Amino acid sequence: MIFPIVLKTPAYVEPVAAIHFLVAANGVFQVTETPGYRAVTRVADDIPGLVPEYEHLRLRVPPLARAQVEDVVAFFAEAYRRYRAEAVVLLFFSFPTREFRVVPPPQVLTGRIRGGRWEADHAVDYGEVPCPEGFVRFGTIHSHAELPAYASHVDCDDERYGDGLHIVFGSFHQADLTVTASFVASGVRFVLDATEVLEPYDRPAHGARPEWMARLALVAARDGKHGKREEAYPYADTKPSRLPSA
Repeated sequence: MIFPIVLKTPAYVEPVAAIHFLVAANGVFQVTETPGYRAVTRVADDIPGLVPEYEHLRLRVPPLARAQVEDVVAFFAEAYRRYRAEAVVLLFFSFPTREFRVVPPPQVLTGRIRGGRWEADHAVDYGEVPCPEGFVRFGTIHSHAELPAYASHVDCDDERYGDGLHIVFGSFHQADLTVTASFVASGVRFVLDATEVLEPYDRPAHGARPEWMARLALVAARDGKHGKREEAYPYADTKPSRLPSA
């Protein structure tokens, strides 16, 4: 038996039926009409006559090209080699041309200088960049320095309302990197196999693009006799500088 299913809108009109189901802003309810009572109860079980559905995701974009993946890995590897730090790039996608564009935003790597040695925090603060013409923002890729790749609590909080593809590279202290991928849609995280979103790649022999490295700035809290103070550096061993502009 099929029961009426109606939406509770401002124009809602109750159907003439002993039982109907009401889809409201806060859930699905069963409305039962009898000569002795009218009851509205929240539906916790299946609705008779309907088939079940499950959360799922099907990507409709190609994997990130090998050359782009290797540029990203080289950038992350250099940020780790120089500063033992994380880094991030933004992903943009063009639906007409079916291609990705990778853009490193201006970013601040925080840490401490103790005994003349730079110690990076496992964090990176980054700014926004204009969306390239013809492209849409499609996600992020970031590194975890020597930590393995995984979606941390901070990552999940940051990406909860950031629908799109999110990839993490880790374990830069060893030859074999770790990598994870997920896609967030409407606040739901779908774990993906990295091979679905990345073309096969090698750890590149070439270095990072200089213009990408120029997007990094260091902010260190130095311990001294006058307490802690923050100092900004474009590189750990050079004079202070401001954050590079976009």
